[in-house]
Amino acid sequence: MVFFRRHPAFCSIAAGLMWIFLVGFLDVQTGIQLKLGPFYLLPVLLVAWHGGLWQGVFAALVAASAWRGIEVIWSSNPRPGSVLFWDAFIHLLSFVAVSLFISWANSLVKRERALVHDLSALLADVKELQGLLPMCAWCKKVRDDQGYWQQLEMYIKTHSKADWTHGICPDCVKQMMKEEDDFLPDESTQTQI
Repeated sequence: MVFFRRHPAFCSIAAGLMWIFLVGFLDVQTGIQLKLGPFYLLPVLLVAWHGGLWQGVFAALVAASAWRGIEVIWSSNPRPGSVLFWDAFIHLLSFVAVSLFISWANSLVKRERALVHDLSALLADVKELQGLLPMCAWCKKVRDDQGYWQQLEMYIKTHSKADWTHGICPDCVKQMMKEEDDFLPDESTQTQI
């Protein structure tokens, strides 16, 4: 099993060739009464899925040649060469088309698995705040799941990946300056000592 995981193309080609020869041997043994033509397609599927496009095309060439060769051997009525060539070409073309489709489908499955893996890794990194947060209307502390009250900044920092900084918005700066001006005594009202 470890060898197959390390060398899937070689193992699939070897298994596909063995399957083609087994089907060919059974096809020869059963004679013309039992047609095993569709069974030549299975190794093409196997090799194209595990080996890739070019290995699948190679398996399609071998399988179509074996199928066509055994049909020629067991054929009781000779057919013209152009018909034999056309039949062999159609078999080969159909097997190559299946090989192309299977290798394309395998590449889509691999791409989907990679995307799912990347997406699950990204989702594992995401920490998101959800639901209602019980917050004090006066001091803005947040009650956590254990019932303790925490500063809003600490709660967000522990329950998300966000950090907290402080600043003053322009509206608050204006309000603060206005309040500060209200507290300063006017120079005209100050008494001189």
